[in-house]
Amino acid sequence: MKTKREIDHAVALLKKKGDPGSLVQAEVLTGRHDEKWVFNRYVNVPESEKDEAMFFAARDAAQYLAGKIGLDALIPGAVEPDVKSNPKRILPEDEEQIVVSRRTLTNLLQRINRLERLVGVRKVAMKLKHKPLTESVPADLISQADALRKLGCGKSTIKRWASKGLIKGYVQNDRVSYSLSELYASEVVKEYLETKEFTDNIK
Repeated sequence: MKTKREIDHAVALLKKKGDPGSLVQAEVLTGRHDEKWVFNRYVNVPESEKDEAMFFAARDAAQYLAGKIGLDALIPGAVEPDVKSNPKRILPEDEEQIVVSRRTLTNLLQRINRLERLVGVRKVAMKLKHKPLTESVPADLISQADALRKLGCGKSTIKRWASKGLIKGYVQNDRVSYSLSELYASEVVKEYLETKEFTDNIK
């Protein structure tokens, strides 16, 4: 069965053509008539009222409604709505397609990112990267503030490492702690400290 959008599109094309056969087909589509209705309307009538050409036109319209033939078979050269731009998908009648420029889309995505940060969505996602404290926690846990002092890095840096899974964070009462031995064993921390030492020596 065709959607209302498809039927309305076909009716508009048929009315635009305006010939008797097309108008009969538009009537069938508008009334949502099936092949039985067409038979009774054009065949099961007195001989003087029969019109073979109109019968076949109306029958084609009924078959289109039932999904037995496509729009191109009903109206040669016509295509379903949106088929040219997206042949695998026809929008439901209550859905609108909006086209925006890449710049507008980029601005919208940036606004969404700011809103996510504002409501804490990203903060929650970052917390999920940390491991809750268990009985088998490292004995050398230090606070995040102590970790920053020992490594000489900023808070955003250590949080970025944790969010990417490069170091482990342990959460207790909404406070994040780190294992000192695990930090010094981490490749990203080693690389950071080596770079920092090299930079300090240059100064």
